[in-house]
Amino acid sequence: MGGELEAQGVPPGVIDDLTSSSLGQLTLLDPPDEDRDRRLGFATVGVVLMFTQLIGYCYWVAMGVVEEKSSRVIEVVLSKVRPRDLLAGKVLGIGGLGLAQLVLFVAVGLGTFSLADRFPIPPGVWPVTAAIVVAFVLGYLLYASLFSIAGAMAARVEDLQTTSTPFSLLVTGNYLAAMATLGDPAGSLAYVLSFVPFSSPMVMPLRIAYGDAAVWEVALAAAALIAMAVVLIRIAERVYRGGVLRTQRATGFTELFHLAR
Repeated sequence: MGGELEAQGVPPGVIDDLTSSSLGQLTLLDPPDEDRDRRLGFATVGVVLMFTQLIGYCYWVAMGVVEEKSSRVIEVVLSKVRPRDLLAGKVLGIGGLGLAQLVLFVAVGLGTFSLADRFPIPPGVWPVTAAIVVAFVLGYLLYASLFSIAGAMAARVEDLQTTSTPFSLLVTGNYLAAMATLGDPAGSLAYVLSFVPFSSPMVMPLRIAYGDAAVWEVALAAAALIAMAVVLIRIAERVYRGGVLRTQRATGFTELFHLAR
C-alpha cells in the first residue's frame, strides 16, 4: 500500500501516518462484558433448575394431599393433627428436600467449573447464587400453596391432572416469560415481570446477574412475593381444611371460592 501511495506522489510523512497502527483502531462505546455474560449464563441455568424443581416438588405436594384423601388415611390423621399443621408439615418437608437438591445441583455445578479451570467462576456469582436460592424458597411457598389447593380439590389421583392444570400452566407461562427477557434483561418487560409475584422468582435473578437490579428493587420484589405467598397460604389452609375430607367427588372452582371465604 505504501508503494502505491508513493507512486501517486504522496509525501512520505503522510504515508507513514496513514499506514501507522494507531489509525483505524475501533473503540467500542459499550464493550462486551464477559463476566456479566457468564453470570447471566449461570443465572439462566439456575432459573431452569428452579422451574423444574417448582413443577416437580409442587406437584408432589398436590399428589401427597390427594393420595391421603383417596386412601381415607386423612380421616384418621385429622383426628390427631390439625389441618393447618398437617398441610404445613407436608409443604415444609417436601420443600426442604427440593431446596437440598437445588443447593446440591448448584454446588456440584460450581465445583465442576472450578475444577475444570476452563470456565472460571466470574466475580459476583455468589450474590446471584444466593438470589436463586432465596427465589426458589419464596417461589416454592407461593406455588406449593396453589398446588395444595389442587390436591384438596381432587377426590382421586385421576382428578389431579385436571385440578392442577391451571397452576401448572401458570408456572410454565411465567417461566417462558422469564426466558423471553434474556434478550434484554435490562428492558421494560424484565423490569415489570421482576415485580410480579408469580414471575419475580424467575426474572429477578436474571436482572441481578445482569447488574441491572438496584437493592431497593430486589427488596420491593421480595416484599411483594412474601405478601402474595402469605395470602395464598391462608387461602390454601382454608381450602385444604374444607375440601380435604371431600372424597366422593372433585371440588369445582365455584365451591373452591366458597371454601376460601
